[in-house]
Amino acid sequence: MVKWISIIFFFCCSCQIEDTEPEMLISTLDGAEYVADMKGEMNARKATHLILQGKGDSINYTYIQAISDSLQTQDSTWRIKYFEALNTLLPELDSVELWLFRG
Repeated sequence: MVKWISIIFFFCCSCQIEDTEPEMLISTLDGAEYVADMKGEMNARKATHLILQGKGDSINYTYIQAISDSLQTQDSTWRIKYFEALNTLLPELDSVELWLFRG
């Protein structure tokens, strides 16, 4: 009986009790690229970073169109980021496009 209690106790202690998000590792190359994008003028890449960080409220519609045009890139990493950014803004884009065509 003590053996089973010890096994159960060991199993419970070895399990992680709380859910934690996995740690994201970013290379120095990616970090330098990010800093360069964010320090530069507004463009599709900077707008994409801001949208994915939840700061896309102030992005001009011109840059949203630039993100859409950038979906044709050969860089699969950026193609996915552009798609995710547009997908984040999709509900808002419907109302913006209606406003642009009516105005």
